[in-house]
Amino acid sequence: MKNIREFFKVGFVKNRFCNKCAIVCASKNSSLLGVNLNCTLKSGHTKVAREGNNFADTDFSLKRPAFTLAEGATHVAHWNNSRKIAFTLAEVLITLGIIGVVAAMTMPSLVANYEKKRTATAVKKAYSELSQALKLAEVDYGDMEYWDYPDGADVEENKAFVNRYITPYYKGVTMLQDGMISDWTGISDTGINFISSNGTIFSGKPNSTNAFYVLIDVNGFKKPNKMGTDIFYFATSTGKLMPDGWEDGLTREMILNGYSHNGHTYTCKTAKSENDDATLQARHACTSLLMIDGWEFKKDYPWKYTGSGSY
Repeated sequence: MKNIREFFKVGFVKNRFCNKCAIVCASKNSSLLGVNLNCTLKSGHTKVAREGNNFADTDFSLKRPAFTLAEGATHVAHWNNSRKIAFTLAEVLITLGIIGVVAAMTMPSLVANYEKKRTATAVKKAYSELSQALKLAEVDYGDMEYWDYPDGADVEENKAFVNRYITPYYKGVTMLQDGMISDWTGISDTGINFISSNGTIFSGKPNSTNAFYVLIDVNGFKKPNKMGTDIFYFATSTGKLMPDGWEDGLTREMILNGYSHNGHTYTCKTAKSENDDATLQARHACTSLLMIDGWEFKKDYPWKYTGSGSY
């Protein structure tokens, strides 16, 4: 009771309570609380006779309603929101159709980008592993420019070279058939082919220029078997393993436009043209372009090769 008295002693609370007396004046009952509210009915308000909890002759018209009922309405019905809201079949089909169109437009680009990154990583890895094997051989046999190089015409001599200087230092490789492989390719009829443990195929042979030339197919026997797409050409003609046709001062502009090297035109084009002569080393320089670009296929790299054959 004491707390209630303190409540009504606050001025603004008292005034607010008296304002409520516009409908019911509780001054009589407030005496029980020890507080004299002195409520005065405002003009236009009807006096209330209190009988228990019932009010008679009460004018509730001056109460401010929360909302207005529509004409003719007698009550407000409670909205049953237990009904589940769902999409129609047509809406679902339209949404799936839109998703399908977007996927069809974006998936080819995503797949191509993934394939480029995978290929670039595989080329760099194969190049690094073969380079390491050649360096290990140099520890035992000296600089590679002084090795015993056959002229490359005899397959048995070529095989002896590979078995001496390469395969013993490249762990996990398996020899394949010599020469050209059906449904794949090869560096020549006298080339020596071997495959690494991760499926990368190497096809190489030495020649009388004291160099070892090798094709590297990073996805093995899988298609497309095209130079500059999944096959890349390396050589040791510079005294270490480098892209075939590599020379000091080589730039990507020279590669894209074509340049002369040892009497041949090296380039990295999308396809052979009818005007290309027999000296053109079609796309041999794509390996150099990939190395210059930091083992990454740039946007202007001619990824698709529409010419015939692996060269």
